[in-house]
Amino acid sequence: MNDAYDSYTAQIAGAEKAIGKVSGQRTRENLLKQYIRPAKIAKERVIYEVSEYRLIYQIGLNLTRGASGSTDIAKLSRLLNRAAAIKAAGKYEAIPAIAGNYLRAAESSLKKKTFVRYDAKSRGIGQLEYEVFLLTNFERVKNNLSFYTLNMKLSGVARKKSEDMYSKNYFNHNSPTYGSPFDMMQRFGVNYGYAGENIAKGYTGAHDVVKGWMNSPGHRANILKKEFAQIGTGYKEKYWTQMFID
Repeated sequence: MNDAYDSYTAQIAGAEKAIGKVSGQRTRENLLKQYIRPAKIAKERVIYEVSEYRLIYQIGLNLTRGASGSTDIAKLSRLLNRAAAIKAAGKYEAIPAIAGNYLRAAESSLKKKTFVRYDAKSRGIGQLEYEVFLLTNFERVKNNLSFYTLNMKLSGVARKKSEDMYSKNYFNHNSPTYGSPFDMMQRFGVNYGYAGENIAKGYTGAHDVVKGWMNSPGHRANILKKEFAQIGTGYKEKYWTQMFID
């Protein structure tokens, strides 16, 4: 979204400069009124969309550490309403509609307290693990699927799997320490009806690893599986793990 904002700002500046070279003051004023002023309103919408995303990001990260986000969720509602008003007034789409859909889904999930499933024994997760969660949900929303809940207990298991692959120097769904992903979930007290696992190695960032999974038919199928409702994410030194349950 930051890229969209920068691109849109440059386009407005370029158009405004071109209009400034048009002969006739009235013509210039009409062009500014017709194109530039609505575009600047739409640009303001981008600012609110980015603010929403950052707030959702911070609330969710706080929730993974057991912190309440009620006050910030109220701020999200106000931001969402303001963004909608800006969009209506501007008459222009500033960023793709999918981003707005994603933010609405995230806000709804936060309000329903299904964004993060936390218990007293859960540890907070790292920034990269959390980003994988958000980016995976973006893919779900793009495909008209429900938002994943981040299961902190499952994330702990996923992290242990990444740590095990790193420390034992292997890359396989079956662990020499814990057995299959299903054995491992049961060992750590994770209950499920349906379950699955994605693993990856070598990627340096969350965007890259999620993109890699989405470009692989088997991994993509897990991410978009309708039966899955909860996700756990783990990372250790370029070893990535996603675990899914219903």
